Amino acid sequence: MKEIIFLFILILTFSNLGNSQMEVSELKRKTHLKQLKAGVLLVQLPNSDKKIKILRKQGKEKRAKKEEKEINIIRESIIKGFQTRWNYSQIFFFEAKNAKEVFQRNPDYLLDVDLKPIKKIPEFKHLYSVRYGRGNPNGEVYRFNGVGFQIRYVKDGTLRALKYDKFYHAIGIRIFSFKIGKIIQSQISEFNTKLNNVIFENY
Repeated sequence: MKEIIFLFILILTFSNLGNSQMEVSELKRKTHLKQLKAGVLLVQLPNSDKKIKILRKQGKEKRAKKEEKEINIIRESIIKGFQTRWNYSQIFFFEAKNAKEVFQRNPDYLLDVDLKPIKKIPEFKHLYSVRYGRGNPNGEVYRFNGVGFQIRYVKDGTLRALKYDKFYHAIGIRIFSFKIGKIIQSQISEFNTKLNNVIFENY
């Protein structure tokens, strides 16, 4: 048991070290809020194609089907959540595997809110990206804080971490009776509300 706990802590430590290598944007929170509001948010759609392929290669078809089902639920929930519960900024969807091209503002890999390919990216100055998964607030260098959504700034084709927790929203350590799809959509709604309500706070 002690060995398992030690291994878990070791994995988290190396994970955080890896995240800490991402350059942190020095722009103020107010600046990012204004830029995001007037800019575009790229919503990353996760997939487990490689993992599923490996499982099938190992003859673990049952686990592969389970993984396939779970990732499809997550993807569908992210899509529906941002389509119906997000109004803070304009959004586009993209596949995780096409991140490099998308961050270079290549329209060939972008999907509009209805998941249709776009012909060209509209005029805008600022670009942000959001992904679902494990993350850390405050520039991603302090602590593991749950599974949820994290927004990052795209500058010169690469991601910059944001050191303000307003751009991070996670489940944290809580017990849920809801299905993962409902949890994800609820997170998106709460995240959207949090950003919209910041106008009532002192920056």
